[in-house]
Amino acid sequence: KMFSNKIICFIIVFLLLTFKTINGFFYISALEYIDEIFILLFFILALLQIVYKKKANKLSLKIIALTIIFLLIGIISCKLNSNFIIKDVMASAFIAIKFILLIFSIMNIDIAEKSKETIIKNILLIEKIAIFFGIINLFVPNLYYNFFYFLTPSYKWGVRAITSIFIHQQTFGWFMLFCTIIHLSKYKKNKNKKEIIYGIISTVFCILSFRTKAIIGSIAIWIIYFSFFNMDSMKKYVKNIFIIILLILITVTFFSDFILNTYKLYYTSENGTSARQALRDGGYKILKDYFPLGVGFGKFASWYARVNYSEHYYKYGLYKYYGLTPENPSFATDTYWPAILGETGIVGTGIFIYILYCILKNLIFLYKRNSKLKYNVNQQIIFISILMMIQSLLESFGEPSFNSSPQNIFLGLFVGLAFGINYKTSDNK
Repeated sequence: KMFSNKIICFIIVFLLLTFKTINGFFYISALEYIDEIFILLFFILALLQIVYKKKANKLSLKIIALTIIFLLIGIISCKLNSNFIIKDVMASAFIAIKFILLIFSIMNIDIAEKSKETIIKNILLIEKIAIFFGIINLFVPNLYYNFFYFLTPSYKWGVRAITSIFIHQQTFGWFMLFCTIIHLSKYKKNKNKKEIIYGIISTVFCILSFRTKAIIGSIAIWIIYFSFFNMDSMKKYVKNIFIIILLILITVTFFSDFILNTYKLYYTSENGTSARQALRDGGYKILKDYFPLGVGFGKFASWYARVNYSEHYYKYGLYKYYGLTPENPSFATDTYWPAILGETGIVGTGIFIYILYCILKNLIFLYKRNSKLKYNVNQQIIFISILMMIQSLLESFGEPSFNSSPQNIFLGLFVGLAFGINYKTSDNK
């Protein structure tokens, strides 16, 4: 029975990570909604458990209350300031908050420590599969693209980017950085230097995705780790300062031009106005013109603003830019914060930032509170959750990291597991 449970867990984790790739081989319409189905199932389970036990995680109630206010702002502003179809407004609202719903759900469901360990082991098993296909992708590209026939090679400044078992280089970069974080958490647990080596290997493959966000994220995660999580003695302090300086020098030497060129391409008008810059500027204009509530869910820089081409794209001239035209709006969901700003205004944005602040603050509190106890899988998950939140925050400035799969699923899962620990500890006390 235990073996079969592990197999089922592996299949679920693998599907959640690679469902877009699986759909490339043989399309299954239900897989398009696997993340939404997963979240709704756990939300129903959480509500049933709350009703059965007649109690709920207090922090989860605070988070869900703030989320409801955020939802009302996006719905009311749509009613006041935009043309809308109610079902699309509700669907867009769900997309905006689904990772928070998953956090709320997991916080209120009892999950055994063995299950948590199994989830981590399965992720690292999939990492080995991803590295295997990544090596083939790198050194035998013809064989790789014959197998993944539905993928198109992507080049960054003349260098082929690795996609591995994922549909996009960005997802591969995110996943390898996620695995780097897990290896760092395992090193904290067992002090086995092999985990540092595994973490470095994962980081190298993350960088080989040649996505600027992945490169910045990987360097930032290592700097944060050596700055705040590995300072047990003065000897380590001096050693870590040296490592941090070395990481900064490596960044400046090898990646400064790469990062600068990306910044110029997407965030300045030096090479012409990009879709991301147009969305950012449009978000600021909406923030001013529709102060303080914005234009509502599904009306700017979100999926349903793209599907039901928003009237605000015409008003602010965004329809003229490549990737934002009505015929080809392929870059219309490449950003995150312009959607929050444009659709919920300064009030909704403030509430959403406060929700993220509450999550990160309480994760850090949990980590500090448990730091003197023997390091176990629960503390490991808290550690992973803190660095995943930082990773997602960094990536949110270049992509919709909080509402795109599989990033949002695994962020919500691990943060929910971390706070679920607090839930049971409080009950015991």
